[in-house]
Amino acid sequence: MGIFECAIIGGGPAGLNAVLLLGRVNRSVALFDTKNEHLAFELQESISRNGNEAIEFMQAAKEKLNQYPTIHSIVSKNVRAIKQSDNKLFKIYTEDGQSFLAEKLLLTDGTEVQTDIPNIKQYYNKSIFTSHMAMAGN
Repeated sequence: MGIFECAIIGGGPAGLNAVLLLGRVNRSVALFDTKNEHLAFELQESISRNGNEAIEFMQAAKEKLNQYPTIHSIVSKNVRAIKQSDNKLFKIYTEDGQSFLAEKLLLTDGTEVQTDIPNIKQYYNKSIFTSHMAMAGN
């Protein structure tokens, strides 16, 4: 698979939107996601999907993303570790022992996940930006 331009961790609404935006401009993108069956809430704050079930939205979105050849959806692979190498590439390790390389990293793992990144606060509003919809870094 080579080196992806961006790896996106988390396939909820924020992650899927990021995948779509990058895929539409022909960026090579890897999406790391589990099946998300636990998402039984209504999607809010989405202009066209307000009040819809989140799982329905995500299933429909993933089907639409298949039309973009630069998007590589990696479903059901839990990410266990991410390390940045000396050449600034991110190496993503999955629970099944595979590893992937990416130039950029986008964390969209949801508000229920507490990201355990050492010294994370020193990067806020510099290279890490948070919101209730996404957490992005470069």
